[in-house]
Amino acid sequence: GLGYDAVVLLLDELILWLASHLADPAFADVEANKIGLLADAPSTGRPAPIVSFVARQRDLRELVGDARAGADKLNVADQLSWWEGRFDTITLSDRNLPAVVAGRLLRPLSDTARAIIDEAFTATTGSAGERVVDTLCTAEMDRAAFRLVYPFSPALVAALVDLSSVLQRERTALRVLVQLLVDRRAELRVGELIPVGDIFDVLDTADEPFSSSIKAHWQSARDLYTTRLRPVLLAEHGLTEADLATLAPGHAYRGDDRLVKTLLLAALVPNSPVLHGLTVSRLAALNHGSIRSPLPGQERVAVLTKLKRWQGSVGELHLGTDTADPTVTLHVTGVDAEAVIDKARGFDSGSERIRYLRRFLFEELQITEGGLLPSRLLLWRGTKRTVDVVWGNVGDRAHVRDEAFQAEGDNVKVVIDYPFDPDGGSTASDLARIEGLPEQPGTLVWLPQHLSEKTLGQLGTYIMCDFLLAGNRFDQYASDLSADDRQRARLMVEARHRALRTTVLGALRMAYGIDAPVEGTVLATVPPEQQWTSLDRTFRPQRPVAVGLGDAFEKAVGAYLAYRYPLHPHFDEEVRLPELRKVLDVVRQAARERANRIDVPDKALRKTLRSLANPLQLGTMHEAHYEPGTVWRDHFAQRLAGHGAGPVSVGTVRQWIDVPSPRGLTRAVQELVILAWAATTDRVLRLQGAPYDGELDRLRDEAELHLDQLPDEATWAIAAER
Repeated sequence: GLGYDAVVLLLDELILWLASHLADPAFADVEANKIGLLADAPSTGRPAPIVSFVARQRDLRELVGDARAGADKLNVADQLSWWEGRFDTITLSDRNLPAVVAGRLLRPLSDTARAIIDEAFTATTGSAGERVVDTLCTAEMDRAAFRLVYPFSPALVAALVDLSSVLQRERTALRVLVQLLVDRRAELRVGELIPVGDIFDVLDTADEPFSSSIKAHWQSARDLYTTRLRPVLLAEHGLTEADLATLAPGHAYRGDDRLVKTLLLAALVPNSPVLHGLTVSRLAALNHGSIRSPLPGQERVAVLTKLKRWQGSVGELHLGTDTADPTVTLHVTGVDAEAVIDKARGFDSGSERIRYLRRFLFEELQITEGGLLPSRLLLWRGTKRTVDVVWGNVGDRAHVRDEAFQAEGDNVKVVIDYPFDPDGGSTASDLARIEGLPEQPGTLVWLPQHLSEKTLGQLGTYIMCDFLLAGNRFDQYASDLSADDRQRARLMVEARHRALRTTVLGALRMAYGIDAPVEGTVLATVPPEQQWTSLDRTFRPQRPVAVGLGDAFEKAVGAYLAYRYPLHPHFDEEVRLPELRKVLDVVRQAARERANRIDVPDKALRKTLRSLANPLQLGTMHEAHYEPGTVWRDHFAQRLAGHGAGPVSVGTVRQWIDVPSPRGLTRAVQELVILAWAATTDRVLRLQGAPYDGELDRLRDEAELHLDQLPDEATWAIAAER
């Protein structure tokens, strides 16, 4: 600015060059003193001032190390301190890196190009959402820094800074950034971001990119990727290794591949603030633009679904306990837990698979065993219903005989087919068997889709893990490993065991029509409208929309009960005998007092009356008083008109309750109706001519209901004599 000339020296390797000669005392002493001449001229006769920028990289005193000893070491340190004080220090922090990247790598070609990039950056960050942008900016940077490094993100740059501490020098952060641009120059479009997972590919293009301290860890990570992770991704997308060379940049495999590579990077530098403690949402954000979701903003859900699926095949993949946004880690140990699991392969058999599937399914359906048939007590409209369950191969007449389809009494029976055919049969044979069965009221058949061979293989691996983890078997089967490796292998098998259980249960949900099927998990062998079939041919069940297997079971049975008993009351709470007795007491009190209404001061009793008497139409519980009803009196009056004079049996009145349509009331509720009607119409119970004090849930059908009349003269005379 003042019009002077100067000589500017940019000395990049000076300090490292000097450090390489510290073992030669004479050479180092002479050359170290020369550094001071850059700042202090020996004379004033220089034709121009010298301005030197020296890249220090490290403090020379640290580099002296063991190259000198005793007094020589102190002498060198004094010389270094002498010339070091003649230089000003310019400290470049990590926060300066965006400006360096912007100036060195990302200068726009023109003002027009800059405007286009600015517009694309605004659109990209605007559509990504605040949480994604905050993750990409990191805690240290802001949107201005994000714009400087775009199409990189501050998170990617920060991850590279953390990786630089373990990289060999020829792979510094700037060189990796350059390579990322070069590798994607033919496909990267304005508006796209370079995902963090792409760093792995650049490091993997040459041998041994890391320093010796982490070289073995890097090799374990590469082995885990090539032998375990990549085969899982290829199989999921139906690809081979040869397909990768011609795979389109936007293929879904690419996004999945970046996710696992980001997890591998996090395993290599676990203390990196960007990569430490990754959650599913942060993992998706670091690779924004790579993950496709049917609904915008649902990338986290899509990534979580993928991770749960992969976890069943990769024991090193761990998910945290948070159901919404769990942490996710990939453990790179170098221990081959798969070899231990493979030793238990003999315990995976067809019969074991059937046994484990039965256990899984019955746990989800809350089926209890111990009686003649497995069953479930189902609370429907406030009353408990017994649902018997038959589990078997529907298409095999020898395994599930025709009489097994017959429901017992008022119980509903559900026959559940295997989600695979152990005898190699097809779903067509199952459907044909059902069509040929005689009508059986009360029976439903649940046909699943068949599990794929891949899913059955995962079930087999779960069985092997379950076997190994029982008792002390694991130590026996992993005896060839050291104690430390055995413990690490056990943790991996335990994680695999948990993940496979989740995977198999998810596959069962798909097979039995709860969740949409995923290609490769189940085989679409049953039309959706035929997954539920009724042997009561007048009822056509619909596949229920449910949140789980147990919920689907309840809804399907509930729909059939609603068809079978359309007049069944909707009780607000479970019907219990003590509450029924309380209702009967109120009904009898109203009958004795010949009251059209009675006050009910007890709040709990009012609630019970509203829950039971109102829906049963015995009467109406208002805000504070109960009003007896006439519905049942009128109903039974019509039946009595055709019955004729004389008493009527309890059994006959019980039948009249289900005219004109079955109501499906339990025996105790039926008896409440009968005794309430008797109280309101002045009828008394007699059994074989003697007075009968019938109780709820113990009322005998042969007992008779008589109109309550005064005794005749003969009866009075006998009583008078006594």
